[in-house]
Amino acid sequence: MRTLAIVLLCLVVVANYGTVTALRCIQCQSVNATCYEPILDCSKGSADVSLQLLQVLKPSLVVGTKGDKFRCFEVDVKKEAVTVYIKGCIYDDVDVCAGETNEGEQGYCERCTSDECNAATSLVVNFGLLLGLLLAVKAYWM
Repeated sequence: MRTLAIVLLCLVVVANYGTVTALRCIQCQSVNATCYEPILDCSKGSADVSLQLLQVLKPSLVVGTKGDKFRCFEVDVKKEAVTVYIKGCIYDDVDVCAGETNEGEQGYCERCTSDECNAATSLVVNFGLLLGLLLAVKAYWM
């Protein structure tokens, strides 16, 4: 029975491997209220869209090699009574928090590397992995 539990655990880990390899970020822009959707898989396409938007806001933004690694980000810029919230996916080597904005003052800025980490709060649970682990534990102890 313990062999079955070990095999089941290995299958669960292998089956869920693909679900944790692609970084998922909230990609949106909003005025005076933060945004929470859509949630997209990071890719060169989504990173390029964010990069173009940020380069308009921050012309001094330094762009590196544009590799295959990504981060989620959130940048808030305030001008008078208006706050603009920008969230998205960006290349790992682009520091969205560095540099000056051409309009207003940058407030909150964060770069992060876990799924949906650019939400105000995030709790990500992979129920498939959780269920598989529970079944493996149960099989192990039977």
